[in-house]
Amino acid sequence: MCSSDLHLIALGQLDEAANELARLSNETKMLGHEPDSALRLLLAEVDLRRGELRDADLELRAIAAEGLDELGRRRFEYHLLRSLVDLRRGELEPAQLERLHAEWKQQPYSQAQLEDWLVELELSAAERRRLEP
Repeated sequence: MCSSDLHLIALGQLDEAANELARLSNETKMLGHEPDSALRLLLAEVDLRRGELRDADLELRAIAAEGLDELGRRRFEYHLLRSLVDLRRGELEPAQLERLHAEWKQQPYSQAQLEDWLVELELSAAERRRLEP
């Protein structure tokens, strides 16, 4: 994965980012491997931001099936995306919200970084109230 993928996402060029991430995923599969959790997390974020909740859900389920331990510092990202997808699908369970709140307390980002990301994810005021601890 290269930094240009992250730049495309940050610039809001979601279709281009999705195409590049899909290409990387396909290349990985052609080599006989499954995409790693970091790539799947980016795919899930792009899918979520494009309103493709089913696809985001599938990527997040694949990450969970592989195990969350490999995510390391990105566990917060996973739980925020998982919770937001579930909330937007009307399927947010209290246990998932508890996991998000536990990760939120130890998330590695500055308040400014976190705020920027929440803005990019286009959380509504109601979603913020529901998800923030």
